[in-house]
Amino acid sequence: MHYKGLGTPRSCPLAVEAFRQVAWRAGHFDDALLSPELGHEAYTRRDYPRALLHYSIWALVGVPQAACNAGFLLDHVHTQPFDTTPPLQLAKSLYESAKADPEALRKLGHCHRDGWAHAEALYSAGMLYTTRGDWDKARQAWNVCRSHEFPTNIPCILPALALDMWTGLAWMWTSLHDVIVVYSI
Repeated sequence: MHYKGLGTPRSCPLAVEAFRQVAWRAGHFDDALLSPELGHEAYTRRDYPRALLHYSIWALVGVPQAACNAGFLLDHVHTQPFDTTPPLQLAKSLYESAKADPEALRKLGHCHRDGWAHAEALYSAGMLYTTRGDWDKARQAWNVCRSHEFPTNIPCILPALALDMWTGLAWMWTSLHDVIVVYSI
């Protein structure tokens, strides 16, 4: 306004002072929010929510290491400044956004192996446990997946029912075998 004289008399010294204040504030704001060193310093001070804020901003910019660090904080420290998304589900999405990083791929594998409270990950965990033959863990993963809301739990219903039927048939076969063995003696 002072530079062009809009609504006030034109004044170069006032315009220069206003430009300096705006430039100083913008530089200070950028240093405060977009510095990976500040995120690491906040983590070493055990100020986990502030470190998560710094790393989340860097993850949005597209830095894979920041996405890994933010996912690590959500995974291990369980800081939850976001009330809408569970921390492990948010960590999974951060690891998915940084697939170029080997640590993110490893943690994404853990997510699908352990089923981090996300229906898709729980379905993957159930399938992995089934192919490995670990029936109890597969049943646990699919039962937790079935407890999710209706549209997201659909892939888990059929495998969980099939595993329950298979377990029932195996129990009946074992019981029948035991009865035959007892009466044949």
